[in-house]
Parts: sequence; structure tokens; C-alpha cells
Amino acid sequence: MSSLRLSKLNEYIRRAIAVNFQEPVWITAEIASVKESRGHWYLELAEKEDEDIVAQASAVLWRLNFLNLYKHFPSELELLLKAGNDIRIQVFVEYHVRFGLKLVINNIDPKFTYGQIAQKRAATIQKLIDQHLWQRNKETELAVAIKNIAVISSKSAAGKSDFHDHLMQNDYQYSFNVEYFYAAMQGQNTEDEVCSCLEKIIKQSWKYELVVIIRGGGAKLDLIDFDSYRISAKIALVPIPVIVGIGHSTDESVADLNAFQSVKTPTAAAEFIVNHNLNFETDMLGILQEIKDASNDLFFAEIQNIHELEMRILALARQQFILQQQWLDQYTQTIYLRLHNLIQIQELELRNLENHIESRNPFAILKTGYTMVIQKGKWIKRLKDLSSGEAFDIKFEDDSLSVKTN
Repeated sequence: MSSLRLSKLNEYIRRAIAVNFQEPVWITAEIASVKESRGHWYLELAEKEDEDIVAQASAVLWRLNFLNLYKHFPSELELLLKAGNDIRIQVFVEYHVRFGLKLVINNIDPKFTYGQIAQKRAATIQKLIDQHLWQRNKETELAVAIKNIAVISSKSAAGKSDFHDHLMQNDYQYSFNVEYFYAAMQGQNTEDEVCSCLEKIIKQSWKYELVVIIRGGGAKLDLIDFDSYRISAKIALVPIPVIVGIGHSTDESVADLNAFQSVKTPTAAAEFIVNHNLNFETDMLGILQEIKDASNDLFFAEIQNIHELEMRILALARQQFILQQQWLDQYTQTIYLRLHNLIQIQELELRNLENHIESRNPFAILKTGYTMVIQKGKWIKRLKDLSSGEAFDIKFEDDSLSVKTN
């Protein structure tokens, strides 16, 4: 039985590939892994069906080709070459007798990747809806005033400094307690670290009124990390409001859409918090002014009521005084009349008594022709009372006669 040497077989394969793939071809695949070395980019490509890999190949983007593509979309190229992205690339198919199949990248179609990202976003949102986690955090309520804040950010992010300075140096001298939870905000560790921070915050959510996720600006594909289902699912489970400010002025991630509030920058997140407290203070000052105005109105109304009551009391007092004066005058007149009548009656009785007394006055009797016998200063009414041998006087109206008995 004849046989071929491996090198001979590989040479046949190389020639067959060279004949059939003389021009570059466009392919689609998922980037399983990527590594950069000295400006060269080495990719492992895979095709999956139901998460199972059904095809796999290595690809390389040489430094010169990378620099050429970089001129056309400099802010996006490195983000396109990220593990987990679906990518459409133009490749030269090469086969080396020793090193095997190699796909040399000649061009990249960024629109395809964006389209795949959009599809994944839609699928993520639908999954959140199906599991009743979509915009659940929007059902939480902001505290009337915010004091204690949990912030998820990378330690060295410029956005963190902007947020902190704008929050702490606000024009209204509001003070805040801020606790930072540090995580990678882009790259392959973002999902795990942000979810870990959210889990810690959920366990001690009673300490805070608000959660803020912030990072600096970046290219459009920076948002891919925050299209993660896991991050949005964790946000949905946070029992207090979550604000996302990850530095994009036009695009929104799934996390932006699923949070309580999305703002464009870390500075805007700080402004949101300060303005919320300012609105609370303004409302309180308004209520205080309303209370003050109502108190003044009530005070002046009561003053008016008291004044009216005083006038009524004064009028009633005057009326009562007049009535009492009239009654007193009538009563005085009645007393006067009764007293006058009583005096007349008493005068009449006194005259009668006087006449009676006068009529019984011994001296008045003398005027009628009668005489009085007086012995030793006593009025002698009976003869037996007269002492014999003693002198006595007989008193007439005009004079008296002294008589002496034997």
C-alpha cells in the first residue's frame, strides 16, 4: 500500500488553496480570542451553533494592514477587534506546509459588527422583558433628599474626578457621603467586576439613597460592555434608584435604558443629584413660605375677628349699660315713690301717735279744767295714796297751790 509523506499532502493542500483562493474573500465569524504583539494582531475565529463551536481558524492582521485600516476608522478599529464581537472581514486564505491554515486580514466591515451588536442588544432587551427585569429599577423612588451615594467607577477614571469635584464643590454647600466601588469600566473584566460591585451594594442597600455608575467618554463600541445582560439584570435587582452616566452624548447602552435615570456624563450625574436636592430645598422653602403666608393671613384674620369681637362686646356693653341705667332709674324711682309713701304713712302714724300722746298729757288735761295733785314729786291718783300730815300741791293750768293737811 503506497502512502504520502505529510509534507507532500500539505503541499497538495497548499496548491489547491492557492488555485481556488487567488482573490481575498469576505467571511463572518466571532472573535473567540485576540492578542496584540509588536503591532500585529492575532485572532482566533469561531463559528457557533447553539453555543457549540462548529468551525475554527486562526487569523492575523499584520501591522502594516492595521495601520492602513486605522486611518479609515481610528477610534473604532481596536474596539472592533474585541473578543465576543461578531465580525465581517476580508481575508487572504494562506496555507503553510508547516504552520497550516492562516487567514490574513485585508479589510474589515465595521457596519456588520454594529448590526450584530444591535441584534444582540435587541435580544438582551427581550430577555429582560421576558424575565420581568426590563426597566424594573425605574419603579423605585428617589429619596426626597440624597445624602448617601454608592458609586461604581474605575479608580483612575477622569470621569470619577469630574463627578467628585462637581458634587462636593456644589454652589449650594450640600454635603454628601460617597462610597466608591471600583471596577474595570471597559474590557473583558467589565461585566464580572461591575456585577460584583452591584451585588455588594444590593446586600447593603439600606446604607444608600442612590447608586451611580460612571466612567469617562469613549468610542461608540465602548458601550458594548454595558449592553451586557448580566449588568442590566443586576441593575434591575437593586432596590434603590441607579443612575448611569458612562460618557456618551448620543448613544445609549442597555444599562442606560434599564436604569432609573441615564445621563450623558459623570458631571451630569453630579448635577442631577445636586439639582434634585436643590428642588427639594426649593419645595421646602416654598412650603415654608406658604405656611408663613397662611400664618400671617390667619393672624391678621384673627386680629380682625378680635377687633370685631371687641366692637360687638363694646356695643353690647353700651346697650346693657343703657338698659341697666334705665332699669336703675326705674328702680330708683320706684324706691323713691315707695319710700315717699312710707314716709307719709309714718308721718301720719307719728302725728296720730303724737296726738294720742298729747291727748294723754297731764298738762293737756289741765287745760280742760282738771287739776293734778302732786306730793313729793309723785302724781297722786287716789286719795288713799295721799299721805296725811304732809304738804301737797294742787296744780292748775296756770299755776299751782300748796296745801298742807293736818
